[in-house]
Amino acid sequence: MGDYTGNEEGLSSTQNALDEAQHKVDEAKQKAQAGLARVMAQAEGMQAQAKDQLERADTAIQGFARANPLAALAGAAVAGFVIGRLASKL
Repeated sequence: MGDYTGNEEGLSSTQNALDEAQHKVDEAKQKAQAGLARVMAQAEGMQAQAKDQLERADTAIQGFARANPLAALAGAAVAGFVIGRLASKL
C-alpha cells in the first residue's frame, strides 16, 4: 500500500489552521460583544441624561408660562407663525 504519512500531516496542518482560525473568530466575537455592551451602557446613560434635561426644561417652561402667561402666549403665536411660514415654503 501507499505511504499516506504526507497526507496525514497535511490534514493535521489544515486542521490546526482551521482550529486557529476558529479561535481568532471566537476572540473577535467576544471583543465585539464587549464593545457592544459598552456602547449600550453609554447610550443608556446618555438617554437618562437627555430625559433629565428635558424634564428640567419642561419644568422651567411651565414655570415661565405660569408666571408670564401673556408672554408665553405671544411666544407661542410667533412660533406658530414662523413654523407656518417655513411649512408653506416646502
